[in-house]
Amino acid sequence: MIDGQKTFDNSLPFTIRMLFILIGFNALVAQVLFLREFLILFNGNEISIGFILAIWLFWTGLGSFLLGRIYYRFKSGWLRILTILQSLLVLLIPVTLTGIRYSRYFLHILPGESGGFFSLFWAVTGFLSLFCLLSGGLFSLGSRYLQRFSGGDLSSSAGRFYWYETLGSSLGGLLLTLYLLPHWNAMQIVLGVVTTNGLALIFINWSYLKKRVTAIITLGMVTFFAFIYVPLDRISLNALWQNFHIVDRIDSPYANLTLIKYNDDLTLYSNGTAIVHFANPQESEELVHFALLIHPKPERILLIGGGAGGALDEILKHPSVRKIDYVETDPNIIRITEEASTDFRELLQNNSRIETHIIDGRLFLKETKQRYDVIILAAGEPLTAALNRFYTRQFFVLIQKRLTEGGIFSFQTVGSDNYISDAQADYLRCLKKTLQSVFLQMTEMPGSRIHFFVANQNTSLQLSAKLFLERLKERGILTKYIREYYLPFRLMPDRIADLEEQIKPRTTTRINSDFLPVAFYYYLVYWSSQHRGIISELLTYLRHFPFWQILLVLILFFAIILFTGRKKSPVVQNALTMLVMGFSMLALELVLLLAFQAVYGYVYQQVALLIGFFMAGMAGGTRFMLRKSAAFSLKKHVQILRFLQAGVLVLIPLLYFFFIITNGLTHSVSFQIASHFFFPLFAFLTGALGGAQFPVISAMYLAHSKKRNVGFIYGIDLLGALLAALLMSIFIIPLYGFLCSLLLIACLNLLAMATRNPD
Repeated sequence: MIDGQKTFDNSLPFTIRMLFILIGFNALVAQVLFLREFLILFNGNEISIGFILAIWLFWTGLGSFLLGRIYYRFKSGWLRILTILQSLLVLLIPVTLTGIRYSRYFLHILPGESGGFFSLFWAVTGFLSLFCLLSGGLFSLGSRYLQRFSGGDLSSSAGRFYWYETLGSSLGGLLLTLYLLPHWNAMQIVLGVVTTNGLALIFINWSYLKKRVTAIITLGMVTFFAFIYVPLDRISLNALWQNFHIVDRIDSPYANLTLIKYNDDLTLYSNGTAIVHFANPQESEELVHFALLIHPKPERILLIGGGAGGALDEILKHPSVRKIDYVETDPNIIRITEEASTDFRELLQNNSRIETHIIDGRLFLKETKQRYDVIILAAGEPLTAALNRFYTRQFFVLIQKRLTEGGIFSFQTVGSDNYISDAQADYLRCLKKTLQSVFLQMTEMPGSRIHFFVANQNTSLQLSAKLFLERLKERGILTKYIREYYLPFRLMPDRIADLEEQIKPRTTTRINSDFLPVAFYYYLVYWSSQHRGIISELLTYLRHFPFWQILLVLILFFAIILFTGRKKSPVVQNALTMLVMGFSMLALELVLLLAFQAVYGYVYQQVALLIGFFMAGMAGGTRFMLRKSAAFSLKKHVQILRFLQAGVLVLIPLLYFFFIITNGLTHSVSFQIASHFFFPLFAFLTGALGGAQFPVISAMYLAHSKKRNVGFIYGIDLLGALLAALLMSIFIIPLYGFLCSLLLIACLNLLAMATRNPD
């Protein structure tokens, strides 16, 4: 038994338990809502998730540490202090949400623009700081309050509060996924959170603390917010979109979709990125006609995305076309476009040559047996892991299998009429080398949008202005932009040759794959280079290092601090063990989220579910260990810790094999079973291993610590998670892939086991 540790005292009132569970519930719900708002503000990039989590964890850890230190200045009134801080925390949720939406004003970012890492840093730091400081501080204060209900043992009370908090977080994640997000908008969810917390605080102040005036004031504040939340939502959304007219807005499973009207032009945005310009015929003409004009007689066409922007009308101009299979992953894109354009609705309903498929593009290619003369991809740039999955070698293999003998595959990406930067060239080389690893024939067309054309066989991929003009005339196609005054310049042989030379792959150029999303990283480097700054330079510099060098540096770093901690004192050693645990758990969580995105592409919806199951695992692991380890000796705690670390080592290869198997599934039913059952299951198991470690390490730390600042050890846990959020999401996973990321986590846990003193 450590320090007189006792089993639970169950005399803690039920209402107080609910209050502590609400602390975790509030934090999870707020985290998901804030993340989704930041994704809209910064174009839906998952790497920004890691960046936001890192700052979230920093402020939370700092709050836990600071309030853990000032506890001793107070002698009584702990429940009163906790209820006041809880009230402030809840009030900060709508304030923070509104502030995030006003960020465009403060950062001078127009709709459709992305402000870069420094804009993201200032926005996240500024708006999350107060909320996270209070959220972290509540852990320290709540743990101290629970000492009287845990036999006076601080390690038991810390573990117990951790259990309440993670239980609330898991409930929040599940409730968000199953009901709130599909049916309520963000401000309605905030109203639900404010009301639920308000009722709990009113009851505690009225019944337990006898603070009737406080209870009445709380009731008044909840009522006030219920009256203002609708106009507050409308005003803050207008601020987010710079007073552009919002025609429609949908939170789909894949992204936030917002239809904006400026003057008479309509634009559809997905997570802040424009995906459909309704008055831009040049974009749809270039997307379609170049590929179809290369083919001598295109009859069957597959269009993956892009139909809402006018591409379908342009395809139908070719008289040889008999059938168009139009694949759109998100049905809400079609719904919102049909409401905005009656012509588009009539086109889908009345034209027998068009067949619409609401299905993931990759899954459609796996399931269909049809072959196509031309396949056109209009998914957007690989700015996110969800979009990168349409530019991997595995995806191109699926495309190859569905092309006819003379079939052509085409897509377009960011280019330049004059100068291609080094960062942009690296990105384009990656795409080209990935295509060359699958297709026999390839060519590309220069311009502000660079077009890639590939074919299976020795098909002629001739880019000739004369040929294109002849076929336009033969087919009786009238266009506004692809004309005799435009094509000769666009297809100048010198320009084509110059582009081929600039993006010719090098020996160091890597192939983009599902679980090695290097094009995602290259595009991130290019994206960040447009904003300049140290982040862009750092990303450019780090990409030159092979993984073994990065692994060696990180292992040496952790080895030095772990061996140093072993020699100095058990307190330092246990703190460093907690650091590795925090790093490993957040790293595994990020690997799960990004792997889900790579396979399915809709983590925007599932993020709450996966985090909810992860936190449920944390809660279950913590609860189980608190009950089982009450009478264990210090030596027994060390043995349990090693067993749990070994469990992480077993889980890691299972995760990777699961990713491989899931990605190879070809049937939609099994594909969805893996999504809704096995991914949450692995999230739960991962969380359980971390949750079980926390009370064990905390007990060993507090058994040797003189200051007994429970906020410090919790802060160390969050510091490890912070390091994982930065390193894994921005650097390790995109550049080196999932296998290397899991290998790094395994090495760190092996190192922690090897450097552990036996007692």
